[in-house]
Amino acid sequence: TLSAGDILLTVSVTTVEFHSVGSGARLVITESAAYLDEHEEPTNRQQGTARWLDGLSAELARGTTLS
Repeated sequence: TLSAGDILLTVSVTTVEFHSVGSGARLVITESAAYLDEHEEPTNRQQGTARWLDGLSAELARGTTLS
């Protein structure tokens, strides 16, 4: 869920999958969301997801390992 104060903006379910591909990996993200009372736009959710993917990319580029 995403809220602003006491106002519920969105409810979503996100699935994140990592698939082995050769010596690398493929990331698949599936998100189903409900946007409530026109308080939130899908583009805002897309921008937020892009920011955390950029952060993941930066960590992987630094050689950070996930355990």
